[in-house]
Amino acid sequence: MAVPKIGEPARTFRLPSAQGGDIALDDYKGRQAVVLWFTKGMGCPFCRQHMSQLARAYPRIREQRAEILEVTNTPPARAQAYARQFALPFPYLCDPEYRL
Repeated sequence: MAVPKIGEPARTFRLPSAQGGDIALDDYKGRQAVVLWFTKGMGCPFCRQHMSQLARAYPRIREQRAEILEVTNTPPARAQAYARQFALPFPYLCDPEYRL
């Protein structure tokens, strides 16, 4: 799979969300911006720290008509437990097979 270059449109995808259902990048057409944030998941202390910072900034991000989509290799069942425990305000998408 070719790596996209900066400024190229992202390829579309659909992944399961820890908060339920599947989410596609196309679901966010019309937003000012979508930040795709690839993380190691909750097992990474640096990722948890950044997650906390983004969660605090999330209301201001949404005011700008932007969205954060966190993509992790965490399996959906484990991700659902994390989403409940940490009350993530943005979608926590699961990609355990590294499709994206």
